[in-house]
Amino acid sequence: MNKLDLQQIWRFVTYGENGFPASEAQKTVRNHTVFAAIITLAYFISVFLLKFFMRNREPLKLDRALQVWNLIISIFSIVASFKLWFPSFEFIRRDGFMVGFQCKSLSKMSTSQEYWFYLLVLSKAVEFIDTFFIVLRKKPLIFLHWYHHMATFMFCVYQYPLPSSQFRAGGIINVAVHAVMYPYYFARSLHLRVPGIVAKLVTSLQLVQFLSFLIGSIYHYYVYYFLDVYPCDSSIIQVHTSTFLNSSYFLLFANFFFKSYIVKGGKNKYKSE
Repeated sequence: MNKLDLQQIWRFVTYGENGFPASEAQKTVRNHTVFAAIITLAYFISVFLLKFFMRNREPLKLDRALQVWNLIISIFSIVASFKLWFPSFEFIRRDGFMVGFQCKSLSKMSTSQEYWFYLLVLSKAVEFIDTFFIVLRKKPLIFLHWYHHMATFMFCVYQYPLPSSQFRAGGIINVAVHAVMYPYYFARSLHLRVPGIVAKLVTSLQLVQFLSFLIGSIYHYYVYYFLDVYPCDSSIIQVHTSTFLNSSYFLLFANFFFKSYIVKGGKNKYKSE
């Protein structure tokens, strides 16, 4: 595609669940891969230009905007989690967890699931807004944060047009984690006193998420290299990509967990909020 077609992208957003044309949506995302890369690069450059611009300025007071933002993402994550998870239980019941949820069944989701998964993919670009709140409020911006946002969005754009139950299972698990994480962020943005253990539980959920993805990769490698037939719908290149990305996430989040909650008893802000 030689031009950015926001009208086409928006058409699928407003299409709704009934009869959602997943194959057309996937083709549209694939045709916008270059634009996704440009958006990601623009995000990276603008974040650090803005950080430089803010270096001698007072942090902006964006409490109300941050509250609204966290509430919107919380509602979306909770609704999407229900819409994607409950139909998936049938695949798990019928085919087992690995085959029904990681190997091949999710490449044949219902039109309702396909619609919400399309929104989930687009939401990874929308979540870039998180970073601008951090920079404008002059909060610490760590490598983990912007790397995770950039890599996840590009990974979704690359994987979404391809048949991959492993990728779709990862997205469904991820939105369930966000359904817990963003309400926690919302509570903090309201300046509610949140027990420090909650922050530790949220990060632990993220670690469990990435560990589950890596276990899925191990299963794919076992089936691919040691069994006569490879029944899964993810190519081995897709599995390699997923393994690399989730290994990096796991190591970075584990390092964050260690520094935030373990070293010298953990940072003060996580002991009682």
